[in-house]
Amino acid sequence: WAGSGPNASDRLVVRSRDLLFSAAVLQNGASSSGLRVASLPVSLRRGQVLQVVCPGAMRWGYARLSADVPASGSTTLLPLGPATGTFPDLGAVFDEPCFNGAAGLPARVFKVDVHDYSVRMVDDDGVPGTAERPYLFRAHGLGTRPDALGEPVAEGIEALRVTFLREDGTAFVPTWDAANPPPEYETPSGSPLRRNLNPANVRAVRLRMVARASRADSVMREAGLEAAIPALPGEPRLPAPAGFRRFLYETTILPRNLRSREMPLPAYSQDTTPGACQGRAPADGLLCAGG
Repeated sequence: WAGSGPNASDRLVVRSRDLLFSAAVLQNGASSSGLRVASLPVSLRRGQVLQVVCPGAMRWGYARLSADVPASGSTTLLPLGPATGTFPDLGAVFDEPCFNGAAGLPARVFKVDVHDYSVRMVDDDGVPGTAERPYLFRAHGLGTRPDALGEPVAEGIEALRVTFLREDGTAFVPTWDAANPPPEYETPSGSPLRRNLNPANVRAVRLRMVARASRADSVMREAGLEAAIPALPGEPRLPAPAGFRRFLYETTILPRNLRSREMPLPAYSQDTTPGACQGRAPADGLLCAGG
C-alpha cells in the first residue's frame, strides 16, 4: 500500500533462510540443471527454493527443486527447474566455475523457507447458500503441486494490509525497474540510491489486520448492525455480513536484517571425525550448519 488511495494487499510473502540447514556441493558438482551434494540432512519437496553460495560468497544464486528428494547420508542429486531469469529461478549462474568449489572449500546450499500469507474465503460447512468464512492461510511457495494451497492459521481474518516504509518512515510501493536501481552493501547511507523505490530500501513493515468474531450476534444481525469492515486509512468502510464484532489491529515491525550492510556467511566446520556435529562440537569450533 502506497500510503494514499484505496488499494488492498491481503497477502504477505516472507522468505527466510533456514539456519539449521546446510549442504556442501561436491567439487565439480554444480550446474544449471542440478546440484550434487555430499549428503542431504532433511527431505526436500518439489518447488523448494534453494540458495547456493560460492566459497567466500563471491557469487550466489537461487533455484527451485524440480522433484522431491529424500534425506540421504550419501551423495545426492538435487534436480533444478529451468532458469527463467526471474526470482527464484536464477540457476543459470551455477554453470560458473566458482560454484564447483575447490578442495576443502565447497559451495554451500541453503534452504529458503517461504511463508505466503493470504486471506481466503472458505465454504467450511459445505451447505449451498450459506456465507463463506474468512481465513488467513499460509502456503509455502511450492508452486502448483496439489498440496501447495497451504494450511489455515487463523479464522475470521477479513482484511490484511501490508505497508512498506523507507528509512524516513514514508510509505512506498517497492518497484524493481531501471529507474530504481538497487543500492549495494557499500552504498553510503546518504546516497539517493537509499531513498528510491527499490525493494532494497524497505526498512520497516506495517501490518494492519481486521479480525471478526467466530459467531455472529443474533440481535445485531437482525438489526443489521456491524455490517462493515472497519475502515483502513485511505479506504472507506467495506460492506460485510452483519452481526459480527470486528477488531482492527496494527503493528509496525523493523526486521534487523533489512538494515544489513553485508551478506551473512558463517564459517562452517570441516571436521569429518566420527561424532563431529552429531552430538559433539567440531574440533575446529566452527558451525555445523547455518545457525
